[in-house]
Amino acid sequence: QAIRLVRKIAHLKQSTNEAIVPMSLASCLVSVSLGGAEERDRVYRTSLAVLCELALLQPWLVVRCNGVLALINAVMECHLYQRINECLCLSLMHIINHPDISHWHPTELDMSAIFAPYTELNYRFHPDVDDSKLKDELGMRFTASRMAIVSLLRTWDGLFHITHSKDMLTSFIDAMLVPNDCVRRGIFMVICELFYFNEPIWSDDFNAALKAAAPGSFRDTWRHSEGFVVAETKSLIPIGSSSRPDLVNSHLAILLSAFLQCGLMQALSSVAVSSDAQSAIAATIILGSLLHLSVQLLPPNDDSKPLLPDLLKETGNNLEENLQINLAVKRLQEVHHMLSAKPTPYSVYLSHILHHNPSGTRAQPIGTSDPPSSFTLLRRNRSLNIMRDYPEEQTLLALKNTKVLNTKEKGDWDWGALGALLLSPPSPTLLHNVGGDETVRRFFRRLIYFYLPASKLFSALDLVKDGAQDHNQIYVVTACHMVQFLSHSDDEGQRLLRNLIEDILAFLPKVQAGGYNRSIGSLGVTCARDYYLILGSLSGHVQGEQILQQCKVYHYYQELACETTHESLIKLMISGLSYTMDGQARAVFSKVLKTCNEASRLYATGFLRVLLRTNCPAFHWGAELLTTQLFDKSNEVTTEAIDILHEACDNKHYLRSVVRLRPTLLHLGDRGSLLVCRFLSDPKGFDYLTQNHYLTRELDRWRNMYNEKYVLHVEELLKLSMTTFERANREDGFVRRSGNRKFRQSVHLPAHLYGELCKHERGAKILRDSGVCNEL
Repeated sequence: QAIRLVRKIAHLKQSTNEAIVPMSLASCLVSVSLGGAEERDRVYRTSLAVLCELALLQPWLVVRCNGVLALINAVMECHLYQRINECLCLSLMHIINHPDISHWHPTELDMSAIFAPYTELNYRFHPDVDDSKLKDELGMRFTASRMAIVSLLRTWDGLFHITHSKDMLTSFIDAMLVPNDCVRRGIFMVICELFYFNEPIWSDDFNAALKAAAPGSFRDTWRHSEGFVVAETKSLIPIGSSSRPDLVNSHLAILLSAFLQCGLMQALSSVAVSSDAQSAIAATIILGSLLHLSVQLLPPNDDSKPLLPDLLKETGNNLEENLQINLAVKRLQEVHHMLSAKPTPYSVYLSHILHHNPSGTRAQPIGTSDPPSSFTLLRRNRSLNIMRDYPEEQTLLALKNTKVLNTKEKGDWDWGALGALLLSPPSPTLLHNVGGDETVRRFFRRLIYFYLPASKLFSALDLVKDGAQDHNQIYVVTACHMVQFLSHSDDEGQRLLRNLIEDILAFLPKVQAGGYNRSIGSLGVTCARDYYLILGSLSGHVQGEQILQQCKVYHYYQELACETTHESLIKLMISGLSYTMDGQARAVFSKVLKTCNEASRLYATGFLRVLLRTNCPAFHWGAELLTTQLFDKSNEVTTEAIDILHEACDNKHYLRSVVRLRPTLLHLGDRGSLLVCRFLSDPKGFDYLTQNHYLTRELDRWRNMYNEKYVLHVEELLKLSMTTFERANREDGFVRRSGNRKFRQSVHLPAHLYGELCKHERGAKILRDSGVCNEL
């Protein structure tokens, strides 16, 4: 009750800086906050929450009551929850940045205690801790300190405060040179989290550490039960072309420049050539990542940007050190190659989309994780040459070399040779002789039998653990090649294909009154779920589409696209189909957007981003579908559609497609106004909005209030990206705290009315005539 009274008093308005809350009550809060954690006081966290409120409402009172020390100590005590740690740090930054306090003596607002676990060799937060518990105690302080450093440096106030004197950053970086594995590993973790690197594992094996640090490493959001292909695409495939700057890159550039001026590169290069193997490997990978990032973000004439020869020129004093330098340079080259290459998709579904979109970003062929010079690809190319250049006898010999005819065990088959046989351009002997040659017929019968659901050979294979190397992908890839091959073959080959499709269709779960005719639980843990991709691979060409129609696959898909269908089946269905042609696949997709439940509609809307970023041919139909999703009854669906439309409008062709529809966006409020701004950059959109006097009214609104709302909107986007803050789905909802790591989220500068008008002469003239330029 006493704390409630303090909160009530604190929220009373006061025009002066005199504290409304009595000093005695504030001192009691500070006292509980200082000793409550050690004594396990039940009101400890409640007192901290009220103290943070006072830091926002009456910061001068918190300073006078020694509340800054209480907040700093609370930061070092909080090692379990990033969000609580972040709130404490932001409260401190609000105090430091307050105009009535910023002129105070800097020793009263010193943040160096947060760096103390790394910079003080004999650091102890609690001096009376037993030696047996000292290791655990230090681990908790390292974690709390890492959370706090990251939180502070991701705010402008914290970044300017810490980099103002450079002493805190310099001592933090110099601590890396101390031969202490715990300190070094902790500093490496801070650097990786600050710059959004994947942390290399602490190992003597350089290849294992490099693999863990690869940008395309598996994330929990890529699971089938989570975001699946939509989340993977957002992580791996960047926006194709955007004239809007990424504000996260701007922050990273300033942060990187500050670290470089404090000697980060020199310290990492020293550790990379003169330390134990584990520290040297981790330092080398982080050094290579920072060098790659500096080339991307910093201007060429930046004096703080180091060159590799300058980093290593003073470290080689003897033969052993020279060998270490040569090894480090070789490893840095491997890091550079890894970061320069396009990330290989983890999901076979995304790989299939990238590989079969003619105008899309060409990725490594699905199912092959080997480099281009590997034996598998050499063997595949050799087999293709045999089929093209040699007569029937050689082609049949290549067929027998797959060992499908020799044994029924899939482990003994040569899957690389199988893929080569089925890839285009196919051998005419093999393509048109399925029914005429007994050897060819027996080959395909045995191969098809492996994929039949009744055989329980392919369909019963367990899926690999999430994040592990998927050895089953080669089976799925070969099946996709096989069905596409048979769809172009003679009558016997197409008959075998129809039999396979009909058996698969009978196996897949169907919606019935009261549920499904088959459990979908087993479908999600076995390779049987990939039947949707195998069937969908036929939808990318005319012959395959005709066979799917003959086997009533699209009829099954249309029935599946209903409100009662579980979203896991919808994800598999729409992710496996090809939308390169104007056919039944697009009709199924449109029905999902209209009739399915909210979760399915949300995933389908997000999948339009996948098609956009992979450059799906004739995506104008996708832009039109996004426009219809703006009227969906779900707020999440409309928000996702608006975000994707902003991305699509960076392409002038898709922008014109949306403008041609002339959608009404008034029901979307401020979000709709920002989207309408994009229309003004197109001449036809400008004419349309000028004729109905919308532009005149909009100029007045932006002058009076939208300019301020725009700034708040940008701040909220940065907050969502760079802090643990998460926006609730509903206005009356709340978000549960989560300990999951937050990966980088780009924040492209939203469209501004003045900026869109300036993209053509008529819009710029209106700005000049309205007097906006003089006001600015």
